[in-house]
Amino acid sequence: MGVFLVVTLVLLIISLVFIGRGKGWFRQYDPYYAVFREGYGLQPGSRVEMLNIEIGKVTSIEIDESNQVQVSLKLLESYADKVRADSLLTVTGTPILGTSYLSLTPGSPSAPPLPKDSRIPSEDKKSITDYLEYVRSLELEEKFETATRIMEDVAQITQRLKEPEGPLFGPLHELHLMLGHLNRGEGALGRILREDGLYVSAEQTMAEAAPLLANLRSVSGELVRITAETETALAQFGDVMDRVSSLLATLQPVVETFPQMTEDVRHLLRSLPPVVQSARRTMDDAGEAVSALKRNPLVRMGLPAEEPRKPLELDLRGGRP
Repeated sequence: MGVFLVVTLVLLIISLVFIGRGKGWFRQYDPYYAVFREGYGLQPGSRVEMLNIEIGKVTSIEIDESNQVQVSLKLLESYADKVRADSLLTVTGTPILGTSYLSLTPGSPSAPPLPKDSRIPSEDKKSITDYLEYVRSLELEEKFETATRIMEDVAQITQRLKEPEGPLFGPLHELHLMLGHLNRGEGALGRILREDGLYVSAEQTMAEAAPLLANLRSVSGELVRITAETETALAQFGDVMDRVSSLLATLQPVVETFPQMTEDVRHLLRSLPPVVQSARRTMDDAGEAVSALKRNPLVRMGLPAEEPRKPLELDLRGGRP
């Protein structure tokens, strides 16, 4: 009997543990609070949602010293890192139906997290009076008056357009009369349109213009061909200019050295006379030395006898001497 009671008690405890886990009895919560202008139908046990997920409950509601409603709530510890300085708590639902609950927007990662027992920023739920004040601030009466004046102006314009002699039907009637005159061949333009000779003349003109159009097509073809040949010639001319530019670039160093070469030639020409004079003096000195040797008796004894020189005879008629 005692064993049965122990087993039953153990099974009961295990069942309670599983039920408690399913109900969230053993989950950890962090306390916070918020302040509103009124209660909005909230009560202890009202749920707190974040992105349509229930993350906590309202624990108590009371009026503080400043005559505002202070709502205490507990939030699951696993969502505490999403409660930050820029989070916002609002009242959602219909108080009349008793379905009011709190909706908490998650804060941005850059905002600092709120510690436990701190106040969450909140926003009061707008009432009918607030909506009326908002509508009044839009100055709808003036806009309705402006719209009324516009509609009246449109009605006046429509009424004027409906008049037979108005700006619409008057010109249409005149256009109808003018087309009738043209159809009956009345007036200069009507006679021209009704006359068959004009049509025949137009056909003859078109027939005469046909060869001209053919010539124009031929000329257009020639222009296309000439344009293509011109483009080819321009391309070849571009190649020639490129080659000329390359040749000029090659000749540029030679042209640059030409003044130096000219200066060197001038310097050489200026130095030639002293060289020639020095050679002439050297030849004269050599001649004098030979003459002096010839006059020496010892040298003259060893020299052969000189042959008498023959006078040179010049053939003035172009003959040889």
